[in-house]
Amino acid sequence: MKKVLFMCYDFKLGGNAQVLSTVLEYLNKDLFDPVLVTYSGERGLPLPEGISDHVLGLKGGGGLARKLAVNFLAVLRLRRVLRRERPDIVIGMGGMSNWALILAAKLTDKNLPIVIGEHGVGSLKYRTDRLTSNLLGHLNKSLYPLADRIIAVSYGVQDHLVRDAGVPEHKVTHIPNPVGIKRIRELSGEQVDHPW
Repeated sequence: MKKVLFMCYDFKLGGNAQVLSTVLEYLNKDLFDPVLVTYSGERGLPLPEGISDHVLGLKGGGGLARKLAVNFLAVLRLRRVLRRERPDIVIGMGGMSNWALILAAKLTDKNLPIVIGEHGVGSLKYRTDRLTSNLLGHLNKSLYPLADRIIAVSYGVQDHLVRDAGVPEHKVTHIPNPVGIKRIRELSGEQVDHPW
């Protein structure tokens, strides 16, 4: 059985958390032993049974300096979790947490395969603060190529990663977000509250 460590900022109702929730629900537990790591302990989605859960005890937000400081602490705390759990592979679920995961995995004594998911790095160039936009873009260009594989949720994100972030094309795979068919079937049987 392979131990897979998944990292996501939180497990609330955001897109990354919903994707991860679906993956964890349908993951074959006979083949994989999943471990979840989040920055904050905030939960809005149910965590499937039998999944180890680590909270780094960090809260993001604020300006660029705060975000970078939080991610630096995340690298140190995540490195301890990686040494304790000794996963066979690590998977990041997007955003700045990908950077922390890449750095922490590279700082362990084990050559861990690193897979990260990306949902929209192209939005960096539309930030109003040029310094932040340029720095975040530079971090993506420096760190993303260190991952063994990057999952892009659209062909547009895939193109951006190759063209603008300098990720070798062979490392980027397009996989759309998963859909929880069971949940859709449950919702289809419920009453609609809106008159439309």
